[in-house]
Amino acid sequence: AVLAWLGHFSWRQCLGLGYTLVFFLGAIHLGQRRFEQQLAKQQTALDALQEHKRQVAALFQAVEQSPSSVVMVDLEGAVRYVNAALERQSGYKREEVLGKHSVHVSANGLSVQERDAMRKTLDAGVVWHSVLENRRKDGSLVTASVSISPIYDDGKLSGFVEIKQDVTDRLQAEQRIAYLQNFD
Repeated sequence: AVLAWLGHFSWRQCLGLGYTLVFFLGAIHLGQRRFEQQLAKQQTALDALQEHKRQVAALFQAVEQSPSSVVMVDLEGAVRYVNAALERQSGYKREEVLGKHSVHVSANGLSVQERDAMRKTLDAGVVWHSVLENRRKDGSLVTASVSISPIYDDGKLSGFVEIKQDVTDRLQAEQRIAYLQNFD
């Protein structure tokens, strides 16, 4: 407007320049709003991701500190994860079992026929339960209550999780009580 008043530009040129400037400032403002909206969405997604990370960390700690052993295997039976309780109950270190077939450390007290029946149950999507004897690394027997569940990833069977609880002491105590009740 000052340049038009001084005679360097016509008023029409000043108005055109003003409209152009307003258009560009408006476009910049809209772009900034869109950027801020996208940034807010990304921050919300990041916050949700952080919350999920905290939940996964808490779940991992719960599984690691569980008194029951947890073994995860893929569809071929290769061990993908074991918790600390499996190390205590079986005598095997994680490094010794990861990647190996689970038959060496998991449900190894089953016959071939029982193993086939178990696999058919699991392939049908049903949880399998049993009480069986397993061999520890040192060769000693341990009686365990076992539950094996199928794991699904996007609706497709991707592996199995086995939860074992050592019931050896409990069964021995029950046998001792039964003996004492029947014999003097």
